[in-house]
Amino acid sequence: MFIRLVGVFQVLDDAGLDCTPRGAKTRAILAVLCQTPDRRRPRRWLESKLWSDRGPEQASGSLRQALMELRKALGPAADLVVADRDSVRLGEVGTDLETDPAAAQEALLSGRDFLEGIDIVDPAFLDWLREERARVAGALGLAGPDAAPAPAGLSTSPAAPPFVISFGSLPDGAGRFAAQDLAQAVARLASEFAEVEVFGSGGAPLPDDLPAAGLELHLEGAAIRSEFHMMASLVLRNTGQTVWSQRIAVSGPEDVAERRGDVPAMVFQAAEAALMQMPRLAENPLCTPLCRVNALIARAVTEMFSYDAERLRAADALLAEASAIEPLGRIDAWRSLVRQIMFVERTEGPRPGWKTNPTLSPAARWNRRTATRWCWRWSARRG
Repeated sequence: MFIRLVGVFQVLDDAGLDCTPRGAKTRAILAVLCQTPDRRRPRRWLESKLWSDRGPEQASGSLRQALMELRKALGPAADLVVADRDSVRLGEVGTDLETDPAAAQEALLSGRDFLEGIDIVDPAFLDWLREERARVAGALGLAGPDAAPAPAGLSTSPAAPPFVISFGSLPDGAGRFAAQDLAQAVARLASEFAEVEVFGSGGAPLPDDLPAAGLELHLEGAAIRSEFHMMASLVLRNTGQTVWSQRIAVSGPEDVAERRGDVPAMVFQAAEAALMQMPRLAENPLCTPLCRVNALIARAVTEMFSYDAERLRAADALLAEASAIEPLGRIDAWRSLVRQIMFVERTEGPRPGWKTNPTLSPAARWNRRTATRWCWRWSARRG
């Protein structure tokens, strides 16, 4: 069986007949399994990515229905989909990314995209899809789906500082999945509040010319009795210095997907530590304008939670400086939050030009809401 992942999703049986499932989520199950090294995912993980807005029982029922639809579409090849009470596995299939990566690269350069037409509005799946598209582009030697390969000898280093995910010794199967999901959750939160470019998501290989800059999130661990014990550490890539580390134990990927136990706190603390290292990254000779933007945002966040009138004004000035370098929706969100704090704390009266912009783009409004939620958590943690 052959599955086309770049461009319009398509499934062909051994005779070349089209047996593509009709449902978007049924297609997504195949795509996710194809992009998993051993073609296996826990049922709860699939449910958390495709039905994250539903309760456990309803999500389980939806997955069972989707698997029935998938087997019906595959016909004689239905035995390639093996499901038990814990996981779903896909048998040996070929994909365009594996059998003809040159054609897949050419398709991306021509304007096609990974998993075109699989329109699923679940935020968890959209996060996975965004990360996977970046990983596929990187694996094919592209900086992005619409970027051309760099000429020989030229660096493809990103404008944003790299946020590299790496793994040490990990137990196979569920333990490795849990570590990958945990690392992706940290990278996703860090990238919501700073401009970083994530590498190594899902265990993807790193570019050969990636500069020794940015941050590296490293995870390693072992299975002890019925749990997976992992050590997560954040390292400055230019010096190798560990700036944050924490241990965590989970029973499996479902703990990460459902944010159980210590997972939310660990993800938050790792992302917070990454943001607080941005001023140090700006001191690196390889620093780009976006490094300086991140440094200014980090300094502003520190100032704004002083609740002091003068330091709040300093925070607003830092964010204004960052916006002058690179106007970003997230900077508008932070400035809006600074002004909300000024208003709530009544640090000063209204001033000209300090009205919240009512014409913010949808992305900026989303960033503002997200930054507000994150910052109140930050404030609560700091007392």
